[in-house]
Amino acid sequence: MSQTILVVDDIAANRSLLAATLEPKGYEVLLAPNGAAAVKVATRACPNLILMDVNMPEMDGYEACRQLKGTPGLSEISVIFITANDDPESLVKGFQAGGVDYITKPFKDQEVLMRVATHVKIN
Repeated sequence: MSQTILVVDDIAANRSLLAATLEPKGYEVLLAPNGAAAVKVATRACPNLILMDVNMPEMDGYEACRQLKGTPGLSEISVIFITANDDPESLVKGFQAGGVDYITKPFKDQEVLMRVATHVKIN
């Protein structure tokens, strides 16, 4: 059975790059351009894992994660933040919002694949 990964990033090139990394490994990839769309897609599709950018307009990744964690049926979905923010405050804020892991940009394909595989296996 294929695992579904929701990729959330306001930059289309980042969404495409992550999809191109994950799809050849057998993951079904869903895409969302912002936090609000991510909540809607997750509600409809209930993905196994979410890769979420932090810095997005309107609703940032932290707020989107908090909304997901506060929604019955979605609260158990693991969220891995992917962001250029690598300062300790951002890391802590991500975990406080409900994230389970953190990948810094520019990301390495192998790191993304290993972290995704680990979290899919755990869940």
